[in-house]
Amino acid sequence: MALTSGTKLGPYEIRSPLGAGGMGEVYRATDSKLGRLGFQLSSTGDLIYVPAVFGSKRVMSVGRDGSELALNLPPDRYSAPRLSPNGRTLLVESQGSYIETLDLARGTHAKLTASALGTSFPVWTSDGAQVVFRRFNVPFWTAADGSGKASPVPWTDQRLSVVAGA
Repeated sequence: MALTSGTKLGPYEIRSPLGAGGMGEVYRATDSKLGRLGFQLSSTGDLIYVPAVFGSKRVMSVGRDGSELALNLPPDRYSAPRLSPNGRTLLVESQGSYIETLDLARGTHAKLTASALGTSFPVWTSDGAQVVFRRFNVPFWTAADGSGKASPVPWTDQRLSVVAGA
């Protein structure tokens, strides 16, 4: 079932498709009350979210049948879950100081960035090759596969436009 921009799901509104892959089609949705990303939804009906409680210790997936499943991450303070464009990997912000990835097929997780206060708001580039995030007010990026070191985004790079609407 393809969803179009503007489709309402309770207080959430579909903004755009992100890609397709292991979990089906993946969409970006915003919480119309808060005006920010509320969850990520795949066309298979899987919903990825962090419960709306301060310092949530888990990331949840909800299947089409309504069954909830806590994803295989150790208890921690998570926020900003983001599915990769191919739907196979999840990014989460942890403790406001680093970004982790979760391979949804294998159930394994890895730290993507070094710990540094103010690390937040991770998003995938449209091709899924890199992750852009914020360290305080400076945009950084790193390879999505964990190779290399995070560095400030060069403002002359045209690829920055892929996250401008995030």
